[in-house]
Amino acid sequence: MTEVELAWAAGLFEGEGCFTFSKMKNRKNSIKVSAVIGMTDKDVLDRFASIMGFGNIKGPYKSSYPTCKPRYTWEVQSQPDVLRTIDLLLPFLMSRRRDKALEIKQEIENRLYAKLGFPKGFDGNIYSQISLTSN
Repeated sequence: MTEVELAWAAGLFEGEGCFTFSKMKNRKNSIKVSAVIGMTDKDVLDRFASIMGFGNIKGPYKSSYPTCKPRYTWEVQSQPDVLRTIDLLLPFLMSRRRDKALEIKQEIENRLYAKLGFPKGFDGNIYSQISLTSN
């Protein structure tokens, strides 16, 4: 994928896509995340999926309105795929969507670090956890 293709994909995501994040009430400390684009132009979603190299296109979903075209979605729901989506598109996203992406990325990383036993507030820098003292 080229930078131009990623910029195009980010523009499409900026206009038609969204990141979602929710805490699951029935499971302690579990979250559900996704990145989704919904639209009626399957060929455009096919190009987006080709550029990204992952994700699923689902549909067609028929509208309850007879004059509306069928709708398709590109979607990822695993935390690694959402993180990949964020990392690829982030440099091209505008502030509102960028802020949401960074919030989700931080939440996923914090939960991963907690599972690995790092203290709350760990920033991903392993060297910040090592105490260097001279004897």
